Amino acid sequence: MFPRITDCDQVAAVVGGLIDGLPLDTEYSYIQSDAVACIWATPTDAVDDLTDIQRFSVDITEGSEEIPDPDEAAELGMDMYFSDARLDAVGGVGLWLDADSAVVGGGTGSVLVPGVEIAMSDSRWGQEGRLDKDRLVALSLELLGR
Repeated sequence: MFPRITDCDQVAAVVGGLIDGLPLDTEYSYIQSDAVACIWATPTDAVDDLTDIQRFSVDITEGSEEIPDPDEAAELGMDMYFSDARLDAVGGVGLWLDADSAVVGGGTGSVLVPGVEIAMSDSRWGQEGRLDKDRLVALSLELLGR
C-alpha cells in the first residue's frame, strides 16, 4: 500500500539525524499521488570546503507486485539483492549498492514490497555515509507504516 505522505516534513521526521543540517531542496522535491521525492542537500552557495558537500534523498514510487527472489538473482550473478526477516514479514526484499569510494562515503538502497519501492541515497564528500542496510530497512518500513 502506497504511504499517505503529503509533504517532505513527514519524511524528514522519519529520517531525522540523516539530514541534520541539510535544507530541503525544494526545486527537486515533490509529492504526487503515486510518487514522492524528497532531497536534502548542501546549497552550492554554502560550500566552503569539499566536506560541506552532502546529499540525502528519499524516493517513494509505485512498484511492481512481483518481488525478485534474492537467491534466484544471486544464481544469475546479481548479488545486490538481500533478504531480511523484517522484509520477509511483508513480502519484500532489499537492494543495496555500496557507494563508498575514496572521496565519497555513502550508500544507495531500495526496499521493494508489493506495490511500492522506496529508494534512499546518502552521499557525503570526504565523510563516512550514515545509511546502511539495517537503517534502510528500518526507515523504509517506518515510512510504510509497518
